[in-house]
Amino acid sequence: MLNILHLTIFYPPYSFGGDAMYLYRLAHALGDDGQHVEVVHCVDAYHALHPQAPEQHFAEHPNVTVHPLWSGYGVLSPLLTHQTGGAWFKQRRIREIMRSKRFDVVHFHNTSLLGPKALSLVRRQDRLVVLYTAHEHWLVCPMHVLWKFNRRPCEKPACIRYSLLGGRPPQLWR
Repeated sequence: MLNILHLTIFYPPYSFGGDAMYLYRLAHALGDDGQHVEVVHCVDAYHALHPQAPEQHFAEHPNVTVHPLWSGYGVLSPLLTHQTGGAWFKQRRIREIMRSKRFDVVHFHNTSLLGPKALSLVRRQDRLVVLYTAHEHWLVCPMHVLWKFNRRPCEKPACIRYSLLGGRPPQLWR
């Protein structure tokens, strides 16, 4: 049996579809295979976009442990992460979870509002596999999609202008 840790922003029911449902199905499939799976996700990021409680309920798998992260600072937490690239209010809890057992696999998914610095929180261990699935392009594009002004592919960066026109503040860490 493997110990697998997934880190993401959105995970059902605190999600909007797409990559969160992919991860939900992957975690359950791994659980069906007898693996022990843990998922870390950010409730603050969900509530920054949707203040109400989730409308749906999702059944959990007995081999899947979910760690929802709440900072107590609401929208300030994802905003600070967005601007600086650091996990700030969630970094200590992520570290605690990572150190709670010996994981065989640490798999990063959509982690934009955990910050790129979350990638450096992995303890280097013997036999540890670290994966990153790029569900979108946030590491290289502040708007996540590599499209210029929603009209054409991005052929050269104009990130600050694009962010401002897209209604997002430019990110200091970029």
